[in-house]
Amino acid sequence: MHFPSHWAKATWRGTNAEGDPVSREVWGWSDTSPGDAHQVAEQRAQRLAKTPFGEAQDNSYGYPDRPLREPVLRRLADLPDAQAVITRNAHGCDVLNTDRIVFIDVDLPALTPAGGGFFAALFGRKPANGEDARIRAEADKIARLETWQRAHPELSFRVYRTAAGLRYLLTSALLVPDDPLVADAMAATGADPNYRRLCQVQKSFRARLTPKSWRCGADRPPHRFPFTDARQATAMKKWQDAYERAASGHATCLRLLDIGTAPVAPAIQPLIVEHDRLTRAESSLPLA
Repeated sequence: MHFPSHWAKATWRGTNAEGDPVSREVWGWSDTSPGDAHQVAEQRAQRLAKTPFGEAQDNSYGYPDRPLREPVLRRLADLPDAQAVITRNAHGCDVLNTDRIVFIDVDLPALTPAGGGFFAALFGRKPANGEDARIRAEADKIARLETWQRAHPELSFRVYRTAAGLRYLLTSALLVPDDPLVADAMAATGADPNYRRLCQVQKSFRARLTPKSWRCGADRPPHRFPFTDARQATAMKKWQDAYERAASGHATCLRLLDIGTAPVAPAIQPLIVEHDRLTRAESSLPLA
């Protein structure tokens, strides 16, 4: 889990296969100084000049040769034996990053937006149109987790609904991303392949804390971190204010149920409280 303190940009210029002039921006990073970050950027630009244009893209999310270009908003200091930081991703969402507290992201097929259908099924209310399909898809995915957990009774999970799928939080143990048990759990539960790769590359787990802008009626961010001048910073502050107003009427996930009877690990309990507060997981707000 690495979020550098300094970033700098260099520009690579060359020609494509047809001989036309092309260019690409390349970022460098450092925990020491802006000068060191600029030196890394120049070195990466020089290496890029030796590869065919189009062979690699510098903006690939979670690409193996670079950390995520995200600002650190806050570090959670009250977690024994684990680290957690909140960053802001390229879409303007706050994201929780942990080194040993396991989140698993599971996508569902595109369905009608979710409401309270899971509990409607539990308590006998007739689901609304499209809700029953969501319930069936969720039940199938959750059954996979239950099957896997029965083979690992020392582990317990908290299950959340998201706008596009499910989120599982391992509550009873601390594990690192390259632990074989984590890989087995993600494979057994059908975790999103891109998320699995990101965890391996960045050596961390991630959970989005705030809604996606396009789901709550806000514009997309006008700029991406780091900002090149005061004008961009001002524009982003204005966007952030509007985004927070739009997001205030939405939740990021909804707590559904717990699986397993193993007690919550003391190192994880503070994070659960913070995660559920920031995502509004106990609310009845629409998901975004």
